[in-house]
Amino acid sequence: MLNKLYKKLTLVKLPIWVKVLLSLIFVCLTAVINELGQNFCQPVPWFSELLILIGVCFITYPMLCRFKKIQKIVLAISSLLLWVQFFALIFSINGIYNDGLMPIGLLFVAYILFFPTLILLITLRRIERNWFRGFRVSFAVLHIIVLLLFILAIFNYYVTSKQIQSAKTINQYQEIKNQSAISNYFVERIVGLHFIYHTRLCVYDSWRPPLLDPIISLGYTFFGDPLSEIRNPILDNLEDRIKIYKALYPNKPIAQSCKCSQATPENYYIDMRKYD
Repeated sequence: MLNKLYKKLTLVKLPIWVKVLLSLIFVCLTAVINELGQNFCQPVPWFSELLILIGVCFITYPMLCRFKKIQKIVLAISSLLLWVQFFALIFSINGIYNDGLMPIGLLFVAYILFFPTLILLITLRRIERNWFRGFRVSFAVLHIIVLLLFILAIFNYYVTSKQIQSAKTINQYQEIKNQSAISNYFVERIVGLHFIYHTRLCVYDSWRPPLLDPIISLGYTFFGDPLSEIRNPILDNLEDRIKIYKALYPNKPIAQSCKCSQATPENYYIDMRKYD
């Protein structure tokens, strides 16, 4: 019944300008809800650029009906929302599971994912209408590449976290950091966990981190934090993590601008787990 209703709705003939306007409204509402709910807080640059690219492709798709090849490329890029939605669900459910936010947490997740899910359904309907051999191959190739990149990124998180777990001095951290640009990327993100980088949907995420990097959030979900209390009890406090971060990245700011830190700046450096 729901499938029939969905097909009826998506087969409604609408003028192109109406389709574009509706697409723009859905994307804007998604951005507004994220801003109000602070689910993704502030995506890191590469993730922000990806979200903007997906949104632009979703909006412009109806206008490209005369340019079929370009339209199919735009549709394939729009389909990357599948991966964003996959991440959003893991990010949200992980937070609900760890922080006991049910059932209110489930309602909140349903609220923040409503418009992204609507965009995803419309994208899937567009894919269904274009599902012939040529598009099928290009679509599969794109998503296989994304999957391989994802596996490689998570593997790098795992390798770097293992190295960090065994490091005992600043010099050892520095050596890991200086191995390559990739090592530097993961060391900066891992050392900044919980006070700079967000890992899951929750009230504090241990402290008050505003920045979100899906690679780090998923790496943390699958392999944990190498500086956690169980793995490295000497360093499992906010003060020590900040000292390490300052030593490794003296030119990078510690405090980040976000709604949480602006609302209660006195708590920015407090490990809120002590009060749970």
